[in-house]
Amino acid sequence: ACTAANRFYIHECVYDAFANKLAARMSKMTVGNGLDPGVEIGSLVNEKTLNKVSELVADALSRNARLLTGGQRSAGP
Repeated sequence: ACTAANRFYIHECVYDAFANKLAARMSKMTVGNGLDPGVEIGSLVNEKTLNKVSELVADALSRNARLLTGGQRSAGP
């Protein structure tokens, strides 16, 4: 089941702690074929979606967003 969160609204007084904890947890997650045992993050549904997500990341970075973890396409199909 897809549980992708589109937005988080975080109060500025807890933002840094939240962002650091989220980045630490996400960086430890296993990425791969969603049907494989132990995989926590499966692939995006198709190439169009992958391109859209890549564009969103690039746009955010161009607007001075900070990349806390990942940001590149993972190896594999």
